[in-house]
Order: sequence, then C-alpha cells, then structure tokens
Amino acid sequence: NLTATDDYEVFVCWLEWNGANETMSMTLQGSTSYCSVTKTGLADANYSFRAYANDTSGNINQTTLRNITVDTTAPAVNIVNITPNPANFTFQNVTVNWTATDVYINTSIVNVTFPNGTLFGNFTANFTLTTVNLSAPGNYTLVLFANDSAGNFATDTDYLFVNDTLPPSVNLDIHANDTYLNMNL
Repeated sequence: NLTATDDYEVFVCWLEWNGANETMSMTLQGSTSYCSVTKTGLADANYSFRAYANDTSGNINQTTLRNITVDTTAPAVNIVNITPNPANFTFQNVTVNWTATDVYINTSIVNVTFPNGTLFGNFTANFTLTTVNLSAPGNYTLVLFANDSAGNFATDTDYLFVNDTLPPSVNLDIHANDTYLNMNL
C-alpha cells in the first residue's frame, strides 16, 4: 500500500518489483491518492521493491528500496546415526551424527536427556558420549531442534539404549552348626 499526497493530482502509481514495473490500483480522495497491489503465491526467495508516484505535472517521487525474504519451508533435520546403539554400560563410547539444513538456518541443537528425564547437555555439532557421560543404563532421549530466521522449525527424536552389563552382587548367608557365614560373590 502506498499513500501519495500532492497539491495537484497524482496521475499514476507503480511498483518496481525485482526490477520490473507494474501499475498499482489507485483511489483518489482530494489531494491524497491511495495506491495498492497484492502479491500472492510468492516462492521462497529474496525480493526487492519500491513504489513510485507521478503527478499530473510530471513530477516523480519514490520510496526507498526495500528487501524482503519469503521463507515458508522448515529446516530439514535428521539424526543420521547413533553408534553403537544399543551400547554396553561402562564399556562403549557412543558417537552421534546429525544434520540440520535450511537456506536461512538460525539455530540447530541436540538435547540429550538421561533415562530419568533430566537434561544431560546440549550439542551444536556431531558429538561423542563417553562411558563417563553415560552414567546410567537405560533409554537416553535425543531431540534435534532447528529453526530458521522466519520462525519455521523442525524436530527429530531418537533414542540411545544403554544396556546394563554389570552383574548383580550376590550375598549368601550360610548357616552351619549355629555359625553364620557371610560370603560376597
């Protein structure tokens, strides 16, 4: 929308859209002209535009050149692999590879939570969880989140299974001749 005011009459308004000119519809009310054009169905891209007004005396004025970005596409996200999965508790490091792509990517992060649901950490690139990091057997949750500058976002969730490989400790109480023996196995 463009509002143009002139002591005489505005003759025409036009829009320069990515270097091409097109006439705008115009409504005149006294010395003020209201000009408009609607752009629909725009593909994801960068666009530049400015508007012009021309009065009946041939005087022309213009707005500054403006730039906009149309982005309706969410980032593509993928937890590529978790290796090994399942992992053996206290024996194996785990490597996590992931991707997040978008022309206008803003943030991409993987949150890892322990089996009890508490947050272990946030990672902004591929990473390795060591046996020290994997401090409890169970199911670890990995959530990849990415957003772009237009606010589009995507998530991907995967799980790391850490097997309990530690044998239970066993205590054996033996009763013989009113004597008790305690043995740890």
